[in-house]
This record gives sequence, structure tokens and C-alpha cells, in this order.
Amino acid sequence: MVLHLLNIYKWIKKVKNMATPVYPLPSSAFPGQLGLNSASIADNRVPGTKAGKASMNVEYIRGAFRTYESESMLREAPVEAFASGQIVYCYDTNKLYEITYHPQDQGFFPPLDQYITSASFQWPGTGGSGSIDDAIVTASIAGNIMTFTKGDGDTFDITLPAGSGSSGTGIFIESGSSGVFVTTGSLLISSSVLQKSANTLTGSAVTQSNDGTGGNVNKYSLVSSQSVWHYSDNIGVPTSKAWKTDLDGSYFNNFDHNTDTAEIVRFMAGLLKSQAPDVSPNTQTFSGISENITGDNIASNRPQGRIPLNSTNSTINYLISKGFGLATQPLFNGITNIYDNSSYNIKYSSVAGGSTTVSSSNDPQLFGLGEIGDEFKVRNVSNFEFEDNNSSILTANTSNTDIVTANSPQSANPGLTLANIPTGNDLINERFQDGKFQNEFSANLFNNGVSLTTTGSIGFYEISASISIQIGTDPYSSPIEANKRIFYAPISNLNTAIPANSINVNNPNLRYITATSRSLSGAPYLLTATYEASSSVSNLFNPLYAASTVARYSESDSLVQISHPSGGSYTSSLDGGTIQTTDSVYTAAGVARGLNDTPNENDIVRLTASLDFDAGSSRSTNISAVGLNSTNFAVNAIVVDKNSTSTTPYTHTVNYISPGAFGNTNPGYSNQPMAYYGYAQGNDNGTLTGTTEQFTGESYRLKIDNQMLAGTFASGTPFVTGTYDVSTLAKYDLQVKPGYLVYPEGSNGYWLQNPDTSTDYKYYARAFQTSGTKSKLKLSIGQQLVEWGSTSDGIAAAVMLQSAASGTTHTIAGVTTTLPRSILYDFATLTGPNPASNQSNDNQLNPFTVNVDVGGNQNGGNYDSVTKTYTINFLDNLFQFLNGTYNNYVILLRYKGDPTPVQSINISYI
Repeated sequence: MVLHLLNIYKWIKKVKNMATPVYPLPSSAFPGQLGLNSASIADNRVPGTKAGKASMNVEYIRGAFRTYESESMLREAPVEAFASGQIVYCYDTNKLYEITYHPQDQGFFPPLDQYITSASFQWPGTGGSGSIDDAIVTASIAGNIMTFTKGDGDTFDITLPAGSGSSGTGIFIESGSSGVFVTTGSLLISSSVLQKSANTLTGSAVTQSNDGTGGNVNKYSLVSSQSVWHYSDNIGVPTSKAWKTDLDGSYFNNFDHNTDTAEIVRFMAGLLKSQAPDVSPNTQTFSGISENITGDNIASNRPQGRIPLNSTNSTINYLISKGFGLATQPLFNGITNIYDNSSYNIKYSSVAGGSTTVSSSNDPQLFGLGEIGDEFKVRNVSNFEFEDNNSSILTANTSNTDIVTANSPQSANPGLTLANIPTGNDLINERFQDGKFQNEFSANLFNNGVSLTTTGSIGFYEISASISIQIGTDPYSSPIEANKRIFYAPISNLNTAIPANSINVNNPNLRYITATSRSLSGAPYLLTATYEASSSVSNLFNPLYAASTVARYSESDSLVQISHPSGGSYTSSLDGGTIQTTDSVYTAAGVARGLNDTPNENDIVRLTASLDFDAGSSRSTNISAVGLNSTNFAVNAIVVDKNSTSTTPYTHTVNYISPGAFGNTNPGYSNQPMAYYGYAQGNDNGTLTGTTEQFTGESYRLKIDNQMLAGTFASGTPFVTGTYDVSTLAKYDLQVKPGYLVYPEGSNGYWLQNPDTSTDYKYYARAFQTSGTKSKLKLSIGQQLVEWGSTSDGIAAAVMLQSAASGTTHTIAGVTTTLPRSILYDFATLTGPNPASNQSNDNQLNPFTVNVDVGGNQNGGNYDSVTKTYTINFLDNLFQFLNGTYNNYVILLRYKGDPTPVQSINISYI
């Protein structure tokens, strides 16, 4: 081992030729720098010096020899800091100086102050000659022998005091053969040659920690290639500003250059502990697994329907053999969900449990994985089972073990996460890691190779996983298990193999049985009728059937009631899967199945319905202003297939009444269907004393004859309405059909022909009765009238008052008058002369066989175009009275051409 004398300057001889006075300065200005303490050797003398010459006087040592940054700073040092023979060192001159102390000189007056002088010398030297041959250039140690080599190559040895250790003598003794040298003594190191850091000296890159500020300059007295352990050292003397300077009021003012470095570092650690929290692991743990399932769509169109007896479908029979079907029951009965995606797949992810305050990211599923560098392993022991039956008999199974591993964040596969937990402080090294696994261990359906598109793949599939983890060298954790059992079937292929029902309606038949009718204005109307519809339905049970009403008749008209005929049924119910309706399900040979029987695949359903039409007494009718709204109703044969889907493969169209039906010879228009009218013969919702006529009957209609001119219902000739009467219209008669007054055989007519085409003027007379005295009579038919004297197409209206009838006698202002003719008063003639006087029979003005007068409405009468109302003001001298004696009148309407039909007559009084 060679011991280099780094920065430890020893001296052999002193050079005293140069003396430089040093003047004292205040001690506070002393900027000197202490060197390393050292122990004296060989009676306070350093080996290698001239005999008897002390390198320093121990009596005056004040810490060690002093070093100064510059010679000028040496000269400024205070005298009290030195003693004769003391050695100091200056950095700027790289020289040693011997100090000579001069006490106060009493030989002078005044006495001179004390002072010092210094003389420089170099070491090693030649004792004055400065020859390099005498200079010591190297020194080495072997055991406790130190060998010095001079410039001329001569050497000399010095034996050092023996120390402790297993062998050898000297300062450092090897401990055994370990290569480790120890000493129990104290070392005082004084460096004259300063070093750079080791890394700087070798020029290699820094591989440990930073080599220290100033590592590139010569400032180190001791350099080690590794770290140094020691109890403590002093903090030292700052070069910028001394301790206890500008630190008043701070705890740091308690420290000085002799304070242990460890004490100050410990204080700083306590001061900054909250800013440098210790690293901690993620305390969440692996506590569960979640399943990421794809292809798990549940079939929405699974085969529906019940299984019939004697099925010929091979797929159905296979499923029956595997326990997935039973007669009267649905396929896969009791199996709630059927999965039909052959790509069904499960992947597993970890679930973290517990809580933590640290994590490598915001992912809540991360859990602790030990210290950085610990290997992360995930192991899965998986098992697969398949049962192609409903009896829990295992058909095929397999198992396997998979392990995924990560050693570092960079080595993790896509399913593993492994990350270092940051400390939050760049000065604190990361220590712990966390992670998770996600979507690992892909598992699919296993059935030992059976194609997932065939019936052989139908069955129960079970996939189980048992997953554990290992961190570093720890054993695997307790496994966490997951199990999934599903029922799989290739539904689209099944629905092809078990097709839809091909339902047919056969032998449809319709019979007209009975009918009743009534008449109005001599035209017939249907009141009631009965019909019967029948058919047979095949393929309702092939290949499957619905557990519901599988077939039925339904009518579309609220006036028609449907019922079961004797020995038949218009419905066929199989609620619960068995026959629930008698006389509805038959064998192919025509034998009826009994109640609660199970249908065979080739059975048929017979539908028979009794249909009762009744227009009733609610005045229901299919009459419209022009023609008929509807002449028939529908009876639908509705069937339900195995998927419980309703369809209508056949519809019976039933005419309410058709030519030739019920023995009808159709005495009117031979090509016109009969309307229905639901109001009994002779009934009328109007009254004689009412003020409205809505043409629902003809009870208060009078014939156009001379008796009508009496102005009363009692004296007139009423229409025959109480009995069925056909073609009762006379030459001048308009036709009443439900809700309308129409021109016979016109565009709005129904059934009847025009009784007389020699005139296009037709009339209608309706009697009214009132009570009390009236001064005005108002009339509205919903449209504007033409004057009675007009020959234009349109509607005219007149009133035949009882008080203006022929032969009536009145005394007015003492004058008694007997009327020679009946007087009609026209509502629409508001100005000009009267329409007619003493008018004989005329199609336009007088349809009667006796002469009449036609007066106008010229005595303040008026027309309201908004309400379409005409008003007649009664005058006594015109014999216009409505009172207790004369309380009857007749409204007479006249059509010219084919006008818009009147739908009501509305009367009011004042």
C-alpha cells in the first residue's frame, strides 16, 4: 500500500534568509483557515526534519498550523496569533513560512511595539541548496515501515509506531486478510497538494450521486472512491460569511464551525419533514375479479310455441330426445335465457379492495405490488364444461393454466399494468409499485369441436376461472373464482329448421238466413238479419302451436253480434297447451277432439259463427246525403301462429242485404243494395207540437191533396207509416229518407223511382200545432229560399194557417168576412205583388185541384242571411192568426229540380 502525502506538508529544514515583518490587525479581521488537526509523532517532531529542529512549538499551537489564502492576508494577521517557530502556509504562493516573534524592545525610547517576521522555505528541500536530488519525491508504506525516495533515487526508511490489527505495524493495520486497514489513533492531516474529485481525476462519468459542488477544482484534502462512514464531523468554517453572523433571532445562530454536521442536518430534517414525506405503498389489495363478456346477446326470437303430438320435424324430435322438449310444452321450457352468439367470450379483470392514499395514477382499480423490481405474476386455472342435454350429464370438458408476467412497466403485456408510484419529490427516490390486470385470459365456448351452428352444439356451457397473483418471491395469493353457466343454441339455424306455420283457410262458406225490414216513403230498409259463416283451418299445429286462442271469427260492425251455433264454435282456444273449446279441433278424418286433449301435428280447426244484425231502435243507418256509406260488413278469420302472431288469411264480406238474398226481388232499382234503418215502423222522434222536423219518420206528414188546405193535421190525409208500404209516393210527393228530404230518383234519392216525370215540381207538407197567441212565425231550413212565384231551381216554402183556410169567417173592425179560398203565405216574397190570386191547379203555384190564393210576406217580413231565418209578421186583416182558436198550421216545401236536400225544418215564434 502506498500512502501519498496529499496536502500534508512536512518540513525537513527551515530557510531563514528572508524576514518579512507582519503587522498586527484586529482579530476580528482574521480570515485564516484552519487546517486538519494532527497528532504529534516522535517527541513533537516530524520525521525527516533536521535533528533537533521542531516543526512547531506545541506550547504555541492554536489548533494546528494555519493556512492563508494569500501572503497579504498573512501580513494582516494579529501578532497575538503567532509564536516564534510557528509554521504557516499561503495558498497563493504555495509556500511555508516560519514565524519569528519579536517582543517589545525596551532599548529604544520610546519602546518599540512587539512584532513578527516571517521567512519562507520550500519542502522538500536541500537544506539551502535547493537541489532536486535531495528532494523527497515519493513515499510508501509497507506494514509500519515508511520508505522515502529522493530525487536522486536514494531512499531511507522510518519505522512507525506499531498499531492494532492482525499483522504489521504503522498507522493503518490490515484486519486479517480482508484488505481492510484500520487504526485506533487520531489522524491530523495537513494538505499542501489539494485534489479534484475522483470522478474528475479519472475523467469517467458520474455513476453514483453527484460528486459535489466544485468537483472540478482542486479543493479536497481527502478523496475516496467510495462513501465514508464516520460518527460525525464539524460543519467547518464558511468562506463567505462566518457562523453567528446575520443569524440573530434564528435557531441557526446556535451553530458555529465546531457544531457537528450531523446535528445541523438533523435539525434541517426535522424542519423539512413535512416537505419530504416518506414513500408509502398502495395499500389497496387484489380482492376480486370482474368479467368482461362479449357476444352475450340473448336471443329475442327463440322458437315459440308448444309441441304437438306425433311431430315429424327432426329437429324437434332431437330436442325432445335431449330433454329440451315435451308435448304440450314449449321448447326449452324453464330455460329463461338462450344465448345465440357463437363468439361468446369472457375476459377477466382485477378488482381492488380496501383504500389507499397513494397510487401511480387515478385508476381506482390499482393495488399494491410490492417494491420496484418485484415481479408481478397472474395465474389463471380455467375449466370448461359442456352438457348437450337437460339432465346435467357431462358431454365434454377441459382445463388449462395460464400465467402472465411483468418485471417492469416496460415488460408488461397489454393486459397487465405495472407502474412506479411517484414520491411527489424529485429528491426522494421511488420505492413502491402498483398495478392491475385487465381483460386477460380470454375464454370461449368449448364443446370438444362440435360446430356451433348445428343442433349438436345446443346445451349448457360452463366457464370457470380461478385467479391468483404473485408478487416477487411471495407465494401465490389465495385464488379468487368466477363461474359462468349459460345455455347456448344457434337460434337462426333453429328457426330455419323449425319453420313458421303455413296456415291455410279452406272451404269458406256464407249463408243468409233471415231478415226483417221497414219502409219510409215507400222505400224498404233492413231492420234485422241473421247470417252464418264457416271455414276450416289447417297447419295451425305444424310444426308448433301457440298456447292461446289459435283461431277465431271477428266481425267489424257494432250492429252485428257473433255467437256459437249449435254444434260449432267460432273460436278455438288452446290455453295452457290443450284443447279448451268443444267442437273446434278435429282430426284429419273429421273426428272432433275432446276437451284437454293435445292436438296432433296434422289436426285442423273448424270455425262456425252465427251473425245477428240488428239496426235496433237507435236510428242507426248507412244512408248518407248521396248513396250509402257502407253496404256490407266483414267477418275475419283470425289465426295465431306458433310465435303468437295474429294474421287474417281470410275475410267473409257480408252484404247487409243483396239482390235475391232472403227471397228479395228488389222492387225498386234492381241494381241498388238495400239500406238499413234502425227505427221501428211508424216511429218518429218528432211531435206535432214540436218545432223541429228531422226526417226520421213521416208520422206528421200530410199528403198533397185538398184536405191539406184545412191547415190542420186532423183534417189532412196522413201518410201510411204504421205498416210496411212500398212505392207510396204520388205525382207531387218528395221522398223522405233517414235524415234527408230528397227529390225521388234524383242524385240524392234512394231505391224509389220518380212516380210522375210530367212535372219537376215536388212537394212536402208537415203539420204543426202550437198554443197561445203568436205575433210572428219564423222558419229556417238551413238555406236560402226562392220565391213561390219563381221558376228557378231551388226550394220554396209557404205556410197554410188554419185561420186562412177556405170557408173560415172572421170579424175584423166590425166587418165579417168568410174566406172563399184557402190562402198560402210565401216566406220568401218580401216585396212586390202577391205570387198568385185565385190560382187554379198548376204544377208551380198550386198542386191542388181547387183554387187558392198565394200571398207574400210584405208586412214587415224579413230574411236573416246569417241564420238563414225568414220571419212573417201576422196581420189580422190578412187573417193571420195563431191563438187559442186557430193553433194549427202546415209548412209546405216545394223542390224545383234536384236541390241540396233539406235535413231539418226549424220553427220559432214571437
